Amino acid sequence: MRTPVDAEETCSGACHTEKCANGGRCIDMIRQWECDCSGTGYEGKTCRTESKVVRMKGEGGYISQQLGRGSSLLSTERNTMHFMFLTEAKDGVLFYMGKNKDHLLVELVNGSLRAQANFGGGPVIAQVGKNDLSDSCWHFVEIRRRKRRLTVIIDRGRNGRDSENSSETYSTLNLSDQSNVIYYGGGPREVLHFAQAKQLSFKGFLKQFKFEEFSVIDNALDEKQGFSITDTDLADSLVAAKQRGLPTPRPESVSAWVIVTIVMAAVAVVLLTIFLIYRWNHRYTGSFKPSKNEEGQPQEPGREMEQQNTRVYNQPAFFLYKPPKKISSTTESPPVSI
Repeated sequence: MRTPVDAEETCSGACHTEKCANGGRCIDMIRQWECDCSGTGYEGKTCRTESKVVRMKGEGGYISQQLGRGSSLLSTERNTMHFMFLTEAKDGVLFYMGKNKDHLLVELVNGSLRAQANFGGGPVIAQVGKNDLSDSCWHFVEIRRRKRRLTVIIDRGRNGRDSENSSETYSTLNLSDQSNVIYYGGGPREVLHFAQAKQLSFKGFLKQFKFEEFSVIDNALDEKQGFSITDTDLADSLVAAKQRGLPTPRPESVSAWVIVTIVMAAVAVVLLTIFLIYRWNHRYTGSFKPSKNEEGQPQEPGREMEQQNTRVYNQPAFFLYKPPKKISSTTESPPVSI
């Protein structure tokens, strides 16, 4: 009986071997497979290509997407997005679509991630993070909306929250009569009047930003699908990312003078400790050794204080007292002269 070559792979699943690198998740499609590279910082079929990184300086620049008149995003009951960010500030707008009543907003407020949606019947808010996202580390964010239910997940479930206002009947995000522009990493102040962030422009790094079927950074690089850039420095950063790819950024290092000051303070503490130990040892050396009498023999304990109140400091500490040897009675006494 012959066994087909691909029988083992078909029976055990297409993901029975390690196919996706760098933490990518293999999706079994029976006879086919594909890698989910979201949240890994890598892209490609097997998650081996490093994702492009763009730095936003928080000086008013942002990425915008102009939606066409017939775009399906102008009226939706569901939305999905995910992205990775490393922030250099506690406040900043990451995503906004809408203008007056209906809107969807994602922002950083005092180091926590806040998502807000309004469909005309009151806001639905989900906030997670509790001031711990501005820690100079990469974080992966997933946001899903299904009608009035808003779900926010940080770092694949490290913390997340659902929010829903079931008392309202409105559930469609309708932008047909408002604004057909989506903003990423900031936006005009007159548009972002629902934002609570103290600083509207995001300052930090972004990568793997995907909203619905749009890859934001890639489309902004190529200026297609209605994407455009409003800041020259941001445009230069995107062009540099397109040409050579930017390595994963690291938090800004501590300045050299701070390191020198810390080292000098540590050395001073060590030297002071050594000096105090030396002084202590020098002062109390010999405190436990009895002094000698006139004949050069050690005195018995307790006799020292009767004869002198001074201490001997020039001998090793913790002297072990040895009593004098007794003179034997058999020893001949010296002759006595009459």
